Amino acid sequence: MEYASFEEVAAAFDESALDLDYSKRDLDASYDASSATVITLSFDSTSVQGAGAQASAAGVVISSAGTYIVSGELTDGQLLVDAGDDDKVQLVLAGAIIHNEDGAAIYVRNADKCFVTLAWMRGRRTICPTGRRMRWKMIPTNRTPRCSASAT
Repeated sequence: MEYASFEEVAAAFDESALDLDYSKRDLDASYDASSATVITLSFDSTSVQGAGAQASAAGVVISSAGTYIVSGELTDGQLLVDAGDDDKVQLVLAGAIIHNEDGAAIYVRNADKCFVTLAWMRGRRTICPTGRRMRWKMIPTNRTPRCSASAT
């Protein structure tokens, strides 16, 4: 079906189909590093240790549920989440710097839910810029890290 206007799209939208409830897991940012898949970015290449993800020419493709710890720098690529409809994916950005000149640095094509956790590491920052240079970083505040985002 093709719509001619925003008003037609809004009139046809079924908000009852949305699941806006949060579970306890949704609100829990903790993760088990010992069972996670480790993704190491190295400028124009990547390596993956563990299951559920594959290095590709364009970056990394995550195809199944799990926790993925991402570190290093990718100069022009993408972290693509293309998991199953019932899969829950947790991305732990641990000092990762990801730049994609042509689109999103992190693209969630499909998953039930995708959690993004910014892991606080002293002296490191996590950046996921697009062509607009969006920066994310952790700022320690009274021993409790908080997230900060800014576009430049």
